[in-house]
Amino acid sequence: MSSSVDISTQNDEFLTFENIIATISTLLTRLSQLKESVLQSSSSNNTTDNNSGSSNLNNNRESLSEECDVTLRQFDSLHTFLNQINKALIKLKDFECHAGEPIQNLESCLDDIFKIVYEHSNEAFPNKQVQAKLSALKKDALKLKSNFPSIPPKMSSKDSDRQKWRPTNGSNSVVNDFPSLHMNRKFEWSSVFIEFKELFENLDMRLKLCLLSFAVLPEDVVVKWRLLINWWVGEGLVDPPSTGEKRAEDVADEILKELELKGFIEHVKGRHKQVANRYKMQPLVHCVVFMLAQEAGFFDCQFSGIPTVNSSQCNRAFLVKDEDGTMEKVLKSSPSLDQEKLQTIFNINEHFPDRRFESFAKMKNVNIVEWFSRMKNVDVLYLGSWETSDPHNIKMQSSDQDGNIVWKVSLENDIEVENIEFLEGLKNMKCLRLLSLQGISRINKLPNSIGKLINLRILDLKACHNLEALPERIASLKKLSYLDISECYLLDGMPKGIASLTELQVLKGFVVGNLESPQKRDFCTLKDLIKLKKLRKLSVYTSIKAFPGEDELEALENLEEL
Repeated sequence: MSSSVDISTQNDEFLTFENIIATISTLLTRLSQLKESVLQSSSSNNTTDNNSGSSNLNNNRESLSEECDVTLRQFDSLHTFLNQINKALIKLKDFECHAGEPIQNLESCLDDIFKIVYEHSNEAFPNKQVQAKLSALKKDALKLKSNFPSIPPKMSSKDSDRQKWRPTNGSNSVVNDFPSLHMNRKFEWSSVFIEFKELFENLDMRLKLCLLSFAVLPEDVVVKWRLLINWWVGEGLVDPPSTGEKRAEDVADEILKELELKGFIEHVKGRHKQVANRYKMQPLVHCVVFMLAQEAGFFDCQFSGIPTVNSSQCNRAFLVKDEDGTMEKVLKSSPSLDQEKLQTIFNINEHFPDRRFESFAKMKNVNIVEWFSRMKNVDVLYLGSWETSDPHNIKMQSSDQDGNIVWKVSLENDIEVENIEFLEGLKNMKCLRLLSLQGISRINKLPNSIGKLINLRILDLKACHNLEALPERIASLKKLSYLDISECYLLDGMPKGIASLTELQVLKGFVVGNLESPQKRDFCTLKDLIKLKKLRKLSVYTSIKAFPGEDELEALENLEEL
């Protein structure tokens, strides 16, 4: 391929405002040339592979590989980005002193792409390399565009309810300058909204629904990878084939990679982690996705922009604490809550979910168990905590009026229940796929009704510090693939029934009990787990000083998928 195109960069002198505009115009021209070269190169390769002598580019494009299509879409998206930036720059007066370095970075990155394209061998076009460079280039362009003062419409300076809903972490997020942005319809005419809406409309239905789940959570928060997987499995969005070729994690990773490639989210690596295990969405993007979720009926929303428990227009309900500490406003906003219609209940920040259910039951003139049991079609019941815990929080032990030990954690997002009676209503939830009680205090046991959850895939009991035992009926959960009982410090052993959960793939917090006392000889042992042929992840807790012994080591070796 000819390499006559000049790929030299400008010198490092400070760019003037006029030079920035001229440089971006040049970048747009070069980008168009580069795209055409890629199209010709890929078409030529494809024509050779198919032994076809046709030179019609339109016909050739129809036969391009999927990888090439991805590359071309990235070129189109990047061209749109830079074109919008150029139009906005013309209107700016004070942007000159801040844009020089980012613009030079964009130009330098585009030079790298030129080198890859014009120096590649004719045997195979390097789509993957070009995609990676384009993705990095688009991220830089998005960061540059997000600093434009002219993109958001002018807003009132007073704090909104939505600002109060956001967790205060001391960060100077860009959204602090744009309160209630999602409520201002002028935002729909901004370049940010128009571009991301176009990207959204080109997603398939599963990707759309997965993306909209980010809108439910407060903006600018870091979301755990496991939360997203569990939620999507619960809603049936991630349902790997029974052949075992892919796991739920593999399918979810593909979804997250695609959303990241299109600029909706970005990964955040955790400490001591080699791969990304958390994700976040930039505030402006969150505003767009929030508005798209409203339009799609993903949730009902108060005027203030907070998702509510109201299910009159959708099948999802979200528990959000009332800012003034009373239930009156919440109850008035949810007069038509239809339990039988609900498919998802997600606790955003309600500290006392059972009180909320009790209030709804009184409105229907029924007791809380009957009210709860009417949710026959619910797939996701996420009542526990989803936020990342602060590792410096201190666990505290106290006693209730009956002298029972009560474990609590000093967290602002602490969740607790006054009575576990409402959990008896689980008996009618035959469709339930995800049950999370993570971090809820005062749950000392699970009702036998949990054995009725015949479709349950995920049971999350992490950090239920008062949980003293698991019921034998857990053996009835034949489709369970994920069980987390880590940080349940009062558990001293596991019921034998766990060994019969043949679909189990992840088991966190398995307690190896002391079998010396007669009353504890019926505990499940590591040796019993040999029946779990699909188990691939296991974490173990024990107070036995001589652990692991030879028997335990042999048992672990026999778990082939670990």
